[in-house]
Amino acid sequence: MGRYFNPDLTTRSLGGFAQLQHKHNERSGAGGSFIRMKVREQPEGRDWQGMTGYRIPPLKLTAYLELEPSEAWSNRVQATYFDGADYRLVGVASFGRRKVDSYTTVDMISQYQLGENDQVSMGIQNLFNRSTACSTVNNTSHMPAPGTVLTASYTPLVNAGVAPD
Repeated sequence: MGRYFNPDLTTRSLGGFAQLQHKHNERSGAGGSFIRMKVREQPEGRDWQGMTGYRIPPLKLTAYLELEPSEAWSNRVQATYFDGADYRLVGVASFGRRKVDSYTTVDMISQYQLGENDQVSMGIQNLFNRSTACSTVNNTSHMPAPGTVLTASYTPLVNAGVAPD
């Protein structure tokens, strides 16, 4: 945890981040992370107040399990919890100051290394099609976040320090 004070910006921040990883064996592991920030601002001539949701995310917890069936293939399932937060002042919604409900999503990703310099990835974001009012704190449009999304990518891997032929 750290504390930061900047008299020029009249903000005070307190936050923390923690990450835990454990390898069960060569082929499987688990882990998680935690992040939380609390920031207060003082507009000129006014009392201290919580900063808007545009700048400060709510509590976020992540947990995952990994399985590597082979050296070239890895799979991961991940759950992410986003805590709700009320950024309104005196219960009044305004720009960047809305009430955000908590939600949890589950994602899956599978990666396969085709060769020394090629990798393909496939994933499913929001596996259970969790309906959320927003995907980030700063979405004040009231548009729903995307439902289940299938992703696929190809990545040419470049070996650091090796010049191309």
